[in-house]
Amino acid sequence: MTELAAAPPEFILYGQVADGPAECTADTLDEEASQARLLAGEGVFDVAGFVAALPEHCHISVGIPRNGAIAHEDRNARANRAVHSVRHALAQPAGSV
Repeated sequence: MTELAAAPPEFILYGQVADGPAECTADTLDEEASQARLLAGEGVFDVAGFVAALPEHCHISVGIPRNGAIAHEDRNARANRAVHSVRHALAQPAGSV
């Protein structure tokens, strides 16, 4: 988070909030980014710390996992669960992972 907070604010246009495991078992970064993400609070990412390190002007999007954990749910349910998980994670103190 230190590097993110130290970056020039004009270089950071938006942040995407997601969570993930401590170790990546995917063969490629593309696979990891699209298939191995978790709902906020279900992995090891410091979601609150990440958001706190973003510049104030920064837009934030919520990553919606497409993996087996919630893939069976319709898109509205997945979106609702993803937003709720981020709200819950942001209510936790930064660095509390």
